Amino acid sequence: VRDIAVVRSGCNAPALCRQETHNPVATTALGKGGAEGEGVRVMSTQRWRRKLALQVCGGALAAGAGYYVVQRVSNSERVRQLATATMGYTTAALALGEMMSRLTTDVNDFLAAEGDAPIPPSLRQACRLLNTPELEECAARITSGVARG
Repeated sequence: VRDIAVVRSGCNAPALCRQETHNPVATTALGKGGAEGEGVRVMSTQRWRRKLALQVCGGALAAGAGYYVVQRVSNSERVRQLATATMGYTTAALALGEMMSRLTTDVNDFLAAEGDAPIPPSLRQACRLLNTPELEECAARITSGVARG
């Protein structure tokens, strides 16, 4: 009689029991809940501990490698540039969204108002912005950049 760990498939916590067997990986005909077809794997305690030790070592190795890669990449100048550019683009997108929301609200209010309502100042300012040479130059650069790939 010796200690054996019985591990059902899909279960990580083995139940220790005492059974007589000469085959440490013997299977029975009854599996989960007594259904036929799936067997119960019987694993020796020593084999189970070795498997657990390998899994713990593998996890520690993966965590160490992940930490090393993160530290190595985070100290890179290109990653810093990418993070700065991403923050800049995100800030610009948020500001553009806020501006478009304000313009949309003003246009909606202007169109829903009576015929003699004054033009909102935000619409006047947006029209002035659209007629500036800087905006035209910016649009031309973006278009040429997209065309070049």
